[in-house]
Amino acid sequence: MAAAFEALATDNLLPSRSRDALDRHLTDTLDVGGIAIVTGEAGAGKTAAVRAFVRSLDPRGYLTVALVPPLSNPRALLRAILSALGETPEWATPDALSQLSRLVMPWHEQGRRLLIVIDEAQDLPGTVLLFLRSLLQTPLGDRLPVRVVLIGTPSLTAKLRVQAMEPVAQRVTSHSQILGFTREETRAYLEREARTANVGITPEACELIFQRSRAIPRVVATVGRLSQRLAQDDGEIRPEHVLAALEEAEIR
Repeated sequence: MAAAFEALATDNLLPSRSRDALDRHLTDTLDVGGIAIVTGEAGAGKTAAVRAFVRSLDPRGYLTVALVPPLSNPRALLRAILSALGETPEWATPDALSQLSRLVMPWHEQGRRLLIVIDEAQDLPGTVLLFLRSLLQTPLGDRLPVRVVLIGTPSLTAKLRVQAMEPVAQRVTSHSQILGFTREETRAYLEREARTANVGITPEACELIFQRSRAIPRVVATVGRLSQRLAQDDGEIRPEHVLAALEEAEIR
């Protein structure tokens, strides 16, 4: 299934160590080719970080196709890619693969690349993961101007460690792990968002959100927004507002 990746608004992210490393690793994969793996716990911000990176690319040099499961077999994957490129896919898998190769091979001379981003990649069947090799080169071994980014939970890494996945694991040229905010990053994010909402926030409130959110960016953002709403009349987010927000969000 194709996703409107480019059309989505980039989340209001702050720079972080994880994002800086991600940008370097993805740039390396774009340069050398192959598959980039981006993993992190649910809510860590991995999809938003990849989206921000994609939006920073020169659209004249990169065309991005974003996909999400279900992609039940190689044929479904190819049909989703070709459809996103505005093509009518050939029915048979070998024919569709040749169609894609013919389409993108001239991009070498044009200085263009196709970037295929697959979210929730831990849910891809093994047959689809193995087939990703076929997107990187023609049957004759000629390299195609195609790069692949797989975004998933840590179980994706475990899935690729299985011996049967060795052929695709060999094509992985970078692996980035998106971690939670540090204490400093959490405070910087909360203070910036509080200023935007015209409220203050105490250091104690920041620390409480950091501890109770386990520094997961999505949870930090959710608790921060709820705390802002609860603190509007007081003009400052204090621990009691955070505790009420945690209760409202059912975060224990």
